[in-house]
Amino acid sequence: MKAKDVVQVLSEEIRKAAEEEAKKVIENARREVEVIIENAKRRAEELRRQKIAQVTKEIRQKLLKEYAQIKIELKKEYLLKKNEIFNNILRELRERIQKRSLERDEVYIKGLRNLIEEALLNVDSDDVILYILPKDQEIVREILPNVIEKVRKRKGRDMKIKIANLSGNYIGGVIVQSVDGREYYNNTLDSRMKLIEEDLFKIVMSVIQKK
Repeated sequence: MKAKDVVQVLSEEIRKAAEEEAKKVIENARREVEVIIENAKRRAEELRRQKIAQVTKEIRQKLLKEYAQIKIELKKEYLLKKNEIFNNILRELRERIQKRSLERDEVYIKGLRNLIEEALLNVDSDDVILYILPKDQEIVREILPNVIEKVRKRKGRDMKIKIANLSGNYIGGVIVQSVDGREYYNNTLDSRMKLIEEDLFKIVMSVIQKK
């Protein structure tokens, strides 16, 4: 073989070896790139999931916080409205009773008679003072003999009664006090309203909740 041919053969072998080596390098590089890309994709997906989870958590926390605040505001508004309705009903009831007391019709007179009788029966003393509003004193003087007679029959003894002015912002009714000051019975319309307020409140709330 000529020297030129030897060189050509060697050159060809070197070229082929170089090409094969280059292919291997390129293939290895391609695989490494694929691994890097795959890892990058997985990392990106993980980061995306983490980000979504974090954002979802933040949104959920924000919504829960806003919901809690709205719930507090609605509860506050509900309580205010509930109290407003109840107070309006009480005011209207008081106004109606006050109007009835000013008219002093048969219903009011009968109610006043019952209040006085009940008050007298609830004190042990036989010497008492009836505190009555000035506007009602004329009526009381008319109905008192009948009331005293009924109380006397119930107690089995007579009573000594003095009428005095009831001072204060009362609608009507009576306050009975023993002369010695040891006994006191408030049977004004105002005190009776206080007694029914709790029951009235329950009724009003029941109606509101049904709505």
